[in-house]
Formats: sequence, structure tokens, C-alpha cells
Amino acid sequence: MQDSLIERVLTEEQALDRYSPSLKTRKAWLSGRRAHFSEGLNTQEQPCETVSLNSYQSLAGPPEALDEVKEELRGFLTEAIRCQGLKALDCPRSAAIAHEAGHTVTCASFGEEVRSTRIWRVHVDAYSGETKWGSEWEVTESTRPEQDFKIACCLMAGVLGEMILDSRNFRLASSADEAMNARIIASRIDEKLGWQAGDAAGRILWSTTSALKTNDTIARAVCDELDRTESIEQPRLHELLCSIKPRAWMLDFGGRW
Repeated sequence: MQDSLIERVLTEEQALDRYSPSLKTRKAWLSGRRAHFSEGLNTQEQPCETVSLNSYQSLAGPPEALDEVKEELRGFLTEAIRCQGLKALDCPRSAAIAHEAGHTVTCASFGEEVRSTRIWRVHVDAYSGETKWGSEWEVTESTRPEQDFKIACCLMAGVLGEMILDSRNFRLASSADEAMNARIIASRIDEKLGWQAGDAAGRILWSTTSALKTNDTIARAVCDELDRTESIEQPRLHELLCSIKPRAWMLDFGGRW
């Protein structure tokens, strides 16, 4: 049962069907959205986090690199389900709120314009969410490593938002796609700068966690607003984020102002 579930999560393609064609592949993971599916995953047919490997294709590079991502994902999901059971793939409402608040506050603290944030119910007590910020981004061999670093921090902010703002309901694999993409970007940064493996990942975690903890009061205000309205647009977002403390992320990255 567990093995078949993991294989379904790894190979499920319905996730990208929820995006418009222009958002498929590389752009899919940038949207910060989650996708869920409900048929045949367990006896209760609860919706679970969908991890579509297509969203990693452009980041991972050659086929052998994508194979490594698949194996790492398989190991990650196996361990998550071993620790928490099938609920490791769930997404409670409060976790979705904390997730989007994490994206919202961290992106703003990194100087990005956050245009909107929202959550919605996908099935019973399972929720998804979306935060729109910045412009179109990409991570390639030619992009600057400091820009890659900021993107990775903004991606990891959802997972860390859940851990910091709603730890009681944190699910180990609820945001496996964003965590894996951030890890791939971190590896690329290490390669570009000649750092030791794991150096960039450590700095990403530190910088993102610091941004959230520094702006904890604002993050919880965003959570409260999402809890009441399930959607925040401008200009209300500006009112909530106007006192945000900018993150000196270039110093965390190792650069200079």
C-alpha cells in the first residue's frame, strides 16, 4: 500500500493540468501553488500533495539528474509516511494559512512586491493556496547566484512558515515540491560559487527563518486575515506589510551591499 501510494505521488500528472498551459513545467513551481488529487490514494480517499516530476525537469538538468531527484523524493516520501502515516501528505486549513503567510512575509522582506495571497478548500478538510509575487523568474546556468538564492528563500518560506507559525499541524511532505526545488537551486548555487555541498542550503534556511522570526507579528497578522477572509489583495496587503523589516539577505548570502 505504501509503495503504491508513493509511486502514485511521484508519477501523478494531474497536478499540472490545474495550471494553464503557460504555467506548465518551469513556471508551475514558481506559482507557489499546491495541487491535490483524491482518487485511489487511501481508503478514505483524502486528497494528498501531488509531486509532479515535470515541474523539476528544467531545474534538474539532464535525465540522470532527474533520476536522482526521483530517488531522493522517493526516500523523502517514504520517511515522511513512516513518521506520520498518510497524514504526512495532508494539508490542514491552518497549515495552508501559515504556508501562504510564510511566502507573503518573506517575499516582502526580500524586497519583492506581493500582489495577492489566498487559500481555498480542495476537499473536506484539505486546503491549497497561492501567493503571487514578483515577476517571472527562472534558474539557469546563466542566472546570478544571488538571485537564485532569493528565489530559493522565497520558495522555502512556505514550508518554514508552516513549521514556525503552525507547528502543531505541520505535515512532513505537504510541500515536498517546493522543498525539493529549493534544494535543487541550492545545489546549483554551490556549483556556481564553488561552495561545499550544503553551504547554500544552510544559508537559505538561516536567512528565511530569520526573515520570518524578525517579522513574526506581521506574519501572524497575515494569518489572522487569511483565516477570516481566505483572500488578501492590494491595498490591504500593503497595509499589513508596510512595516516589514527588510532582510539583509545579501549578507546572509555572503555578498556585500
